[in-house]
Amino acid sequence: MSIRITLTKKVRKVMQDGIRVVLLVDDDPQVAPILSAYISQKGGIFLSATDVVEGWEVFEKNRDVVSLVIIRVGLKGSLHFVQLLRGTADYEGKIMAKSGLPVRREPFMKPGLCDCETDGPDLLPKIREALGWTE
Repeated sequence: MSIRITLTKKVRKVMQDGIRVVLLVDDDPQVAPILSAYISQKGGIFLSATDVVEGWEVFEKNRDVVSLVIIRVGLKGSLHFVQLLRGTADYEGKIMAKSGLPVRREPFMKPGLCDCETDGPDLLPKIREALGWTE
C-alpha cells in the first residue's frame, strides 16, 4: 500500500527555498508584531495564534512547513499542546517554550519535550539560533 501526498505550490516553494516558517502561540498582543517584523526581515514566514486550539488549527494546516513552534507556557493547555506536537511523528521542527517565569517552564524542559526555552530578553537571539540564522 502506498500513500500519495500532494503538496501545494506554496508548500513546495517553501521547502525548496529553505524558507523558515515560525508559529507563535501566545496571547500577549505585544509579542506577535515584534516577531512578525523580525521573521519577515529575515526572509521567513510568520504564523500566529492566541490560544492552543487556534494554534493547533494553524499547525495542522501548515505542518509540512513549520520549522519552529514558540509557545507561551502560561497558556491553558500549553503543556498538552507541546506533548501533542512531540507525538506527531511527521513534525521534524523545533519547539521553544517561552516564559518569563523559570518555575512555569520546568515541566516543559523534561528531556525530549522542548528543544529550547527562553524568557523575554533573549527571545530573538534564541529564535535566530534555533533556525540557524546568522546576524
